[in-house]
Amino acid sequence: MKAKKLAMLLLVVFSLVSASFVLAEIKDGLNIRNAEAAPTGGNILYVGGSGPNNYTKIQDAIDDASSGDTVFVYNGTYKENLDIGKSIRLLGEDKNNTIIDGNHEEDLVYIVAKFAEIKNFSLVNGWHHCILLEEASHNVIQNNLIFNTSGPIGSGGIGITIDPNSYYNVVRNNEIFNNIHYGILLGANSSFNIIENNLVYSNRYHGIHLDNGSNNYITSNHIYNTAGDGINLHRYSFNNVISENSIYNNSECGIVINTFNGPANNNILYHNNLINNSPMAHDDGSNVWYNIDLQEGNYWSDFDEPSEGAYDNNSDGIADSPRDILGGDNQDRYPLMYQYPNTAPPAVEILRPNNYLYIGDREIIPTDSPIIFGKITVKADATDDSGIKKVEFYIDDNLKETIEKEPFEWLWNETAFFKHSIKVIAYDKAGNTASDEIDVIIFNI
Repeated sequence: MKAKKLAMLLLVVFSLVSASFVLAEIKDGLNIRNAEAAPTGGNILYVGGSGPNNYTKIQDAIDDASSGDTVFVYNGTYKENLDIGKSIRLLGEDKNNTIIDGNHEEDLVYIVAKFAEIKNFSLVNGWHHCILLEEASHNVIQNNLIFNTSGPIGSGGIGITIDPNSYYNVVRNNEIFNNIHYGILLGANSSFNIIENNLVYSNRYHGIHLDNGSNNYITSNHIYNTAGDGINLHRYSFNNVISENSIYNNSECGIVINTFNGPANNNILYHNNLINNSPMAHDDGSNVWYNIDLQEGNYWSDFDEPSEGAYDNNSDGIADSPRDILGGDNQDRYPLMYQYPNTAPPAVEILRPNNYLYIGDREIIPTDSPIIFGKITVKADATDDSGIKKVEFYIDDNLKETIEKEPFEWLWNETAFFKHSIKVIAYDKAGNTASDEIDVIIFNI
């Protein structure tokens, strides 16, 4: 029994150390923010429009382009399937009106290149994959609408597939929806890719699926109304960082880590909002559901109030007890009490002085505006779901007092004549601020 407990302890320690290393690797060693399209300074080739030498087909312009060139496509509908094998920028005039329609015939855009970019298109009616990257690296796919991809039942109909051996690609600011399988697939040995700021919704299976994809960074996406799981990690998916995503209203799990056909361990998940999924999460691997350094986890809509077992007695925005993850022994040790990021400002109001005549800090009669003879106790009310960190009191924009707990009040007893301003600034525990300000007439010797 002692040997078994020791083995379990060593496994936990190893997981924590590995998770800390992975997070540092993703942020620093990999420097995957450098996974951008290469600088260009070549020629511009035009497709569509009314120019005398403009191309009518996008693929013809791609074939004639050299590495470093830009292919600019004017608004219109182009019924084509594209192959990109060189370092070019493919730019649409307007993503809503520059349409590439694959007619459900084959992969809509096939990329076997380095340092290519696809931007500002509606990519519709692909077959099997809308965009497929194979052995491709340092490409950028951004600001596109990607939808209505179909394919073989059970395997086709994927919005974007990065597979296999594709590295340092960036998928950002796209809207990916109504595809009959996955929204995004990171497949065999696809690593060090960034998936960020995408809207992934109403796909018929999983929103984002990793199958043998490791060391990827999935952040700040909205994944919702999916018929399957929001995010699904499958066999041999290791060392991925999944953070700051909002995953909601999916028919099945918000996040699944499944080791049925192989391990999926040492992934880090934090600052995600999991809302109204069924269930919220399932993990039968060995993963870390919080940021070790920040000691902050994820927001769970079924674990954010005392009736659900979530208490926050010290009002730090972190539940006092961990949340268990279905499927194994994983826990979110620092579940958030509020959605991340908490950007809602606190409510603050100056309660006193009000529209009265005050003499010696006592209300005498109502007036049209505050008139004060002598000292006055300034009172404020400040509230926020995350708690109030402090309230500052100012006279004419000069800080006079800081109060860190209720009651938020301060005695103003300084020499003052005629018109002055009183301002209070409230700070909540998430770092948001709000203020209230009034003018008064005061005579205090």
